[in-house]
Amino acid sequence: MRPWPLDGAWRLTPRGPLLPDEWPRTRLESVADLGCGDGTNTARLRHVARRVWGVDSDADRIDRARALQVPGTLFVHRTAEAWLAEAEWPVDAIVCACLLAFVDDLDRFLRLARARVRKRLLLSDWHPMACWIDPSGRLLRPYLAEGASVPGEVHRTVSTVTNALLRNGFALRSLIESPARSTSTADDPVSGLPVAIAWDCVPA
Repeated sequence: MRPWPLDGAWRLTPRGPLLPDEWPRTRLESVADLGCGDGTNTARLRHVARRVWGVDSDADRIDRARALQVPGTLFVHRTAEAWLAEAEWPVDAIVCACLLAFVDDLDRFLRLARARVRKRLLLSDWHPMACWIDPSGRLLRPYLAEGASVPGEVHRTVSTVTNALLRNGFALRSLIESPARSTSTADDPVSGLPVAIAWDCVPA
């Protein structure tokens, strides 16, 4: 995988934002990285925005993010929903990487995001096709069985997330699946499946 920034193609890391190729050439005023973790990817967003907020509910991760001392970046210890509800001004774009499994009420989350974003919403997450099959080829649980999967996490299908976006005021520009996953053995049933998926949206 080539290093960020992008070079004319989509690049995806399951632990960070998926950015469309035009973003590095489109300077934004402000971006919020919801579920920012240790701030590694938040710092990368400074390439495309003058001001960046990194928001995470884990205090230790926020402390590590603040230690990066990235100019123009403010790290906030808050849940994504609380930050969206409390923010006093909108942002040009919102990026959420691997946050969906920790959102209890997806409709409320997307309504809050729609009220705060002016130009773009980008959600990226692990691809359920790859993540629900173990290396032996065994299905870990039925894909259509939505709800709590492991303690503190919620599983949703691609169609559920897509329809929630449409229902809550977003138009889908594109649905992107990452390059195929490769493993050390050619006959591994997980190889060839995409690692991650992303929804690139604009306010409708």
